[in-house]
Amino acid sequence: MNKRVLLVRWGLAALLAISAAQVGWWILDQWWFTNEVREQVTALHEERAGVAAAMLASGVEPVEVERLLPDVQVLADGTVELLPALLEALDEERRSRLNQYFWEGSFFLVVLLASITVVGRALREEVRLRRRQQNFLAAVSHEFKSPLAAARIAAETLAMRDLDDKARARHLERVLRGMRRLERLIENLLDSARIDAGAIELRPAVRTVASTLDPVLPGYRTRAADRGIDFTVEVPDDLLVFADDIAFCTVVRNLLENAFEAVRRAEQPQVRLRASAGGGLASLTVNDNGIGFEPREAEALFQQFYRPGDEMRRAGRGAGLGLHIVRALMRSAGGRVRAHSGGPGQGAEFSTEWPQRADS
Repeated sequence: MNKRVLLVRWGLAALLAISAAQVGWWILDQWWFTNEVREQVTALHEERAGVAAAMLASGVEPVEVERLLPDVQVLADGTVELLPALLEALDEERRSRLNQYFWEGSFFLVVLLASITVVGRALREEVRLRRRQQNFLAAVSHEFKSPLAAARIAAETLAMRDLDDKARARHLERVLRGMRRLERLIENLLDSARIDAGAIELRPAVRTVASTLDPVLPGYRTRAADRGIDFTVEVPDDLLVFADDIAFCTVVRNLLENAFEAVRRAEQPQVRLRASAGGGLASLTVNDNGIGFEPREAEALFQQFYRPGDEMRRAGRGAGLGLHIVRALMRSAGGRVRAHSGGPGQGAEFSTEWPQRADS
């Protein structure tokens, strides 16, 4: 946490402490003041009671004394005292003023505390967002640098050496693989920017899941075969979905990219894509037996720029945009996405639910 945030937090804490002390002083000062006023008013009325007693002693009738001095009363035995209602009124006014200061001061403190809480949460969110952005910049730098370096080395090898056809094909494939990785990263960056700008325009229609996935799956089957991944697809030929074809394919690509990355270090990597129907919804789920995640991070995974752990010590790839794009597209399509894992090393499951009709 940087010094500026710490200074702001200490400043807010000091402001709250000073304000609480000020409110306490207001209430205490008012208590002293009302006590002093009551004593002064009581002394004044007691002087008037003395005047009434002197008037009685001089022969003035009690009725006339009460008329001239309405704040006293003459008892049957000839003694004079202040009206009880007058003393009660003084006490009531004192209580009223003290209550007024107490409630106004308490309200002020509550508002101040609520404001400080909001500011504190905003600061914490700013720190989290800044950390995620720093992680994102580090991740994007790595994501650009790695495939470019690999493609450059492969291209230099092709340019400087006389290779046989098999070696040439292998180096060309390395160049193409790096370019495809860069292309996916740029597409995610552009998709994320369009989502943030609210510029995503979907054109959903009823279509079969199998035909929509035809352009997507061959490339992943090839990659799975090259990397020794057990990649299985279970999609009924007649399963319908009401979706924009580009958004649907983007969601599936990002989920498969996430799964293929998760099993990169697994001993017997497995990725399974399956689809089914139920309750008027088309469900599409991607399972893997990869690195998994802490169950408490299931929701955070869909936040923009979020990647578990410290970017500087992370071995995994990715920029923290794929799952954010998936959730944004699912919300725009009227569907939903959920993530589940038993914990680190126990694989993960990402399930999506799509409407099957326009009125679903």
